[in-house]
Amino acid sequence: MRVLIGIILVCSVATSLPAKTWSVEKDGSSDFTVIQDALDAAAPGDSVLVGPGRFDDFRPGASTVDGFQFQMIAWITTSELTLLGAGTDLTTIGPDSVVTEVVGRPAGGLYIDGGVTAHVEGFTIENEKGPVTIRNQSVLRGCVLRNPTGSISVGILEGFQARIENCQFFTEIGIVTASPAVRGLIIANCDFLGNPQSDFGVVIGNGSTDAVIRNCTFDNISESIQFSLFGSGYVEDCKFTSPRIVAIHVSSGAGIVRRCRIEAGAPLALKVNDGRLEVYDTVVGGGTVATIFVLGDMVVRDSHILNGGALSVDARGAANRISDLAGNWWGTADLPTIRSWISTLNDNVIYEPILSEPVPVRPGSMGKLKGLFYSNDH
Repeated sequence: MRVLIGIILVCSVATSLPAKTWSVEKDGSSDFTVIQDALDAAAPGDSVLVGPGRFDDFRPGASTVDGFQFQMIAWITTSELTLLGAGTDLTTIGPDSVVTEVVGRPAGGLYIDGGVTAHVEGFTIENEKGPVTIRNQSVLRGCVLRNPTGSISVGILEGFQARIENCQFFTEIGIVTASPAVRGLIIANCDFLGNPQSDFGVVIGNGSTDAVIRNCTFDNISESIQFSLFGSGYVEDCKFTSPRIVAIHVSSGAGIVRRCRIEAGAPLALKVNDGRLEVYDTVVGGGTVATIFVLGDMVVRDSHILNGGALSVDARGAANRISDLAGNWWGTADLPTIRSWISTLNDNVIYEPILSEPVPVRPGSMGKLKGLFYSNDH
């Protein structure tokens, strides 16, 4: 009995040990000089503070669901761990030039393993084949991501309500969900800043459900947000500037858009191939090919469907695929003009009744809203 009591007491003491903070400094003035060494030493609930400098020590590890082996800089396998950098302008995970392979294996920056929860904040992560991979409910906050051509900045493989917040993406492909095991992903207050090679901002795909993309900006991206392969989610209070092909694209899946602003000038503002898109209280700027291109199902309410000099609506879906676009402002109250901006193969576009004047779908001056309208003296 005394032995059993002793074991219980020892276990109680062990489980009540306070969380520890480990430090990593390049100059050797702390616990470690390599991030992975600190992560290996950490216990659940611990914190790892990383000082200024570039950290580019690759270590073997991290098997994906497909069995690929990576060389990682920071591989988190301990749950409830906090990894903090000194700030995006001071602490960098990644080499100073692009490295896609190390000893024949893909090079990765940060990998949060399956079954592990972690909070990561305050880093620039760049120049690896796979900058960030998340496999559970974790938080990535206040980071800058830059990735080489053809790679994904953040891949979400599984997990319920993982969060990506206050991050900046200077990337070709920003965030991609990879399986039905990704549910309720939250992307908030992020900036996706494109370049001529930027293809996708966010791809909610592969059966991932109930994503929320909120208060984000997308600038100069080919496809800012795509729902594909039966992915679904919500887009709220986002702004889209200079989309090069389309702002929001439902390839196959479903999306609900609320209180967003899509600036004029893209070939297409909204595109639905096979699936359903609902849009509410949103400014949809005029497209140079069509403002809305739809083959699937669409509902738009209390929004501005504006004309960019081409079609406002190009509806080519089957007769049973309805585009219900009633109750919106079209930039004019002249019904014949609105009808001339709508092309439909099967007479399946509902656009009446219309709103007779613009409505303030988002806070801001009416002058700015009216500046988006296409004017042709109607």
